[in-house]
Amino acid sequence: MRVLDFRFWKSKMHQRRRYVIGLAIGSAILLVSSIGMAQDIDEKRWKTHAFVTWYDVGAPLGKFILIRKDANVCAIRFTEYHRGNDAKAPTVFSSGEESLDAKYECFCRSEGGGGFGNATLGEVNKSASWGIGRLAFGGGKTNVRCGPFKLPWMYPARVSFHIEGTKLGDHGIELAPTRWSTINEVNLSARLRWFRYDERRKPTYIPSEDL
Repeated sequence: MRVLDFRFWKSKMHQRRRYVIGLAIGSAILLVSSIGMAQDIDEKRWKTHAFVTWYDVGAPLGKFILIRKDANVCAIRFTEYHRGNDAKAPTVFSSGEESLDAKYECFCRSEGGGGFGNATLGEVNKSASWGIGRLAFGGGKTNVRCGPFKLPWMYPARVSFHIEGTKLGDHGIELAPTRWSTINEVNLSARLRWFRYDERRKPTYIPSEDL
């Protein structure tokens, strides 16, 4: 009888531990996914301002964001963005999130410190996920790919310091919003405002003329 009681207790403890771990993982996912949602940015103001948070950077509408880590430097510019205005109340099986998407072009500096190469084009999107827990699907394609960089995208045109698959923290990614709209204007020798991951930084708008 004691053996059966022990096995029952052990089974219950195992289930409880899995439940607690599941809650912790779910909370972490919700935290990251809630960062940079569409309503967090004033889209009208964003057209003439850069937007910088502890987690990401957005250049003014149609302008380049520079990405740097060690000797790797790339420039990314979002050319289009759309929102679906189709958000629904979340349910047990669906997050109900609004569908969002954007298109971008990416240029990377040639090896050896030369000029920027040809453009590569990409698309990102976010949609409501459906399912439960680890069996949830959907959510969209939410990472920009620019040269060696694969970084989370935040609507409408923001790039994160975070590297997918790593813990939140400073991993050496630097981002600089610019006022340049063509790759020929990009000047790495100019006085740029580079930002890194910093949990103490408060959301800040920077006028285009100050970039």
